[in-house]
Amino acid sequence: MNFQQYEIFRAIMDTGSVSAAADRLNISQPSVSKHKMALEHRLELTLFERKGNRLVATPEGQALYEEVQRIYSGIDHLEDFASALRYNQGRSLSVAAIPLISYRWLPREIARFMNTNQDVSLSLSLRNSSWILGAVASRKIDFGIVQGEISEPEIIATDMMDLPFVCVCPQDHRLAQNHTVSIDDLKDELVVTLYEYDKGVPEMIQLFETIKSMLRLDVSSSHLACEFVSQGLGVTVTDALAALDFQAAGLVMKPFEPLITTRITMLRAKNLSESDVAKSAGKHLTASAQALQKMFFKK
Repeated sequence: MNFQQYEIFRAIMDTGSVSAAADRLNISQPSVSKHKMALEHRLELTLFERKGNRLVATPEGQALYEEVQRIYSGIDHLEDFASALRYNQGRSLSVAAIPLISYRWLPREIARFMNTNQDVSLSLSLRNSSWILGAVASRKIDFGIVQGEISEPEIIATDMMDLPFVCVCPQDHRLAQNHTVSIDDLKDELVVTLYEYDKGVPEMIQLFETIKSMLRLDVSSSHLACEFVSQGLGVTVTDALAALDFQAAGLVMKPFEPLITTRITMLRAKNLSESDVAKSAGKHLTASAQALQKMFFKK
C-alpha cells in the first residue's frame, strides 16, 4: 500500500483540482498528477472525470474516498489518544472489586477520592475473587479487592479489614432484644442463608449444619439476604458491612457468637511499576477500610 498516493487522492477529493491539491501538500502539480494516475493504474479504476477546470469523482472514486476518510479518522483518533496519554501521565486507574463491598462503601470512597483528584479517570468492574486474582496476576488491572486471605508468589496481598458476622433482623423481631445472637437462637427461625458466599467462611457452614430445625432461604449475596429480611422474611447472619447498609431500612444488627470474621484484601501484582494515582487510591481505600473495622469492633 502506497500511503502517499492515498494522501494525494484525498487532497484532490477535498480541493477539486490538481493545482489546489499540490498547494495543499506543498508538492509540484506534475507529482500530484503522476501519483493520481499511478493509483488509478494500480487499482484498475477510473477515480475522476474532468468537468471544465475541476476533477469530479466517479462513483468508484467517491466510494474509495469514504473508505479513506475512515482510515484517516482512525489516525486522527490515535493522535488524540497519544495527546491524552501525554496529558494524563498515568492519571487513569483500573480497579476490580467483589460485590460485597460495592453496594455503598466502595462507591462512596471512590467518589471522595475522585472529588479530590478531579483529573483522574477510573474504571471499576465488579467480579468474583477468582476473576480478580487472575486479572491482577496478568496485569489487566491496577489492583483488585477480594474476600479472603490470598497467598500467591506473584501477588502482593494487603489486609484491608476484617468484617465480623452479625445477625440482622427487623426492629420488632424477638432477637432484636438480645445483646448477642448465637446459632442456638436461630432454632425454628426462617434464616436467609448464603451458602455460596459462606463457602469462603467454612466456620459459618459448619455452624448452620448443626441446626436441623432451622428453615432456610438460600441466596447468593449478603445485600440480597438483607433485602429479604427488610421485606419481613426471616433473619440473616451476614457481614457487618451489608448490615450497616440496611440500618436505614429499619433493620438492626446484633453481634453473632462465636465471633466469625471474613477478610477483605487488596491485591497488586509484584514487579509492576505502580502509578502515583494507584498508590494514592489504594492508600485512601485502605485507610477508610481500617477505620470501618475499628468502628465494627467497638460495637
